[in-house]
Amino acid sequence: MFSRKKKPYVLDSKALDLETPSVLKGALIAKRLPLRLAIITCVILVSAPLRAEYVFHNFIVWGQLKEVEKLFFYTGWKNGFFQGRGTARGLELAECLENITTSQATSHDLFIYHYWEQTEALMMKLYWAPRTRSLRALWVLEEAGVPYERVRLDLSAGEHKSADYCAINPMAKVPALTDGPLAIAESGAICAYVAEAHPEAGLAPPVGDPARGRYLRWLFFSPGCVEQAFLVKSYNVPVRPEAAGFGDFDRVFDVLEAALAKGPWLLGERFSAADVMIGLDLYFGIDIFKLVPSRPGLRAYVDRCLARPALQRAKAIEAAGD
Repeated sequence: MFSRKKKPYVLDSKALDLETPSVLKGALIAKRLPLRLAIITCVILVSAPLRAEYVFHNFIVWGQLKEVEKLFFYTGWKNGFFQGRGTARGLELAECLENITTSQATSHDLFIYHYWEQTEALMMKLYWAPRTRSLRALWVLEEAGVPYERVRLDLSAGEHKSADYCAINPMAKVPALTDGPLAIAESGAICAYVAEAHPEAGLAPPVGDPARGRYLRWLFFSPGCVEQAFLVKSYNVPVRPEAAGFGDFDRVFDVLEAALAKGPWLLGERFSAADVMIGLDLYFGIDIFKLVPSRPGLRAYVDRCLARPALQRAKAIEAAGD
């Protein structure tokens, strides 16, 4: 779980406009997140450059900020820290913050730390547990490359049944995702939300894209057909194909194999959140539960999924349990 020790800082919070943390949502030091996320980033400055320009000029004209704070904002702006760049400096600042003191920290460090304190609550927060459908949420968040906090729930201790957690997901299941005041449950909904909330990651065709229909089909094919087929197969329940919403077991995987014959991913050359859903279904069905015969096309698809760096990071997070 993302955590850190409280450290002193010397900035006067009254010198900062209360609107600033919401404008700079996403600015943080991701010291304990995966390495590729350990950067200084400011989502609003990427998605709304006109607003960013307004904020920048207001920082200068407010006249309430200390000169060192103005200097840092200007320096950060010129060096691209708020454009998702400046990675090396971001790591340097993160290291410095491990042992921050008012005597040794630079104005850069103190300014960033101030916003780290105030924006941490605005991060997406994933409630998860190992060996569950949480792996889908971990994978899609890693693919999106966005900062998020992980909160591991101990299922054996019943933490998922606590009143606090049931207020987030009344089904008392993981995963669940919060993003500010929003709470999203169901792994498929989380995949869809992350993909839509971060279009820059390219995980979902936008509305109007010809591939949008196929994307939505495969996104819902996972819980609607694949998981139902797994359930029937696992318990050896006889079901008439015309009465089952998913048809029959073999047809589900015949359809998937035919779809994947047209390209490396379900949308051809385009990887999407639908591959997160279906890819993990097939990984568990073939490699873990041994329910699905290892057909060449499906086997190759699972191997491509397993080779993706984002899934490897997600599996490493799951294995470490952090």
